[in-house]
Amino acid sequence: MLLLLLAPAFAQERPATGGACVPLAYSDYLVVLTDRMVDTSDKFVEAMDGGYAPMESARKTLVAVVANTRAQVSSLGDCQGETAYRDQVLKLVEFWDGMARGELATLSGFFLDGEITPDEATAAGTITTDLSTRGTVIEEAVGRSQASFASRFGFTVSDAGADAATTI
Repeated sequence: MLLLLLAPAFAQERPATGGACVPLAYSDYLVVLTDRMVDTSDKFVEAMDGGYAPMESARKTLVAVVANTRAQVSSLGDCQGETAYRDQVLKLVEFWDGMARGELATLSGFFLDGEITPDEATAAGTITTDLSTRGTVIEEAVGRSQASFASRFGFTVSDAGADAATTI
């Protein structure tokens, strides 16, 4: 199952980098990679109704997807000398890695013995609020970086629902 989730990462053609980089393709590639993390994290949220085992399975899948995304982004060269957008996406990936290995492990652990206690419910609320706040800050920084990248190369970024899309 994990291979099926990782296979689409290679379905999006890796863009050329350096002077041969096509900025729109480069941006779209980064969007596809980050969307994959979001889609996989949605599986964790869906698994919460099932308790510990499905949550842990979804979390471990997310850890693998994030690791794959980190490898893809880390090895991606510059785009005509530009690295700020890629570097900001890498910061987002690092945030997701910490979340998947840390806070989401804590959340799934609350369900290890079945029902969560009132103290665990309070802690879960605090964790999710903190993740939301920190995630918003990082995601907004990625959005600004992507918009700056797009502006530099003459295209715009639009938000089509949950997925960001780039247009000329």
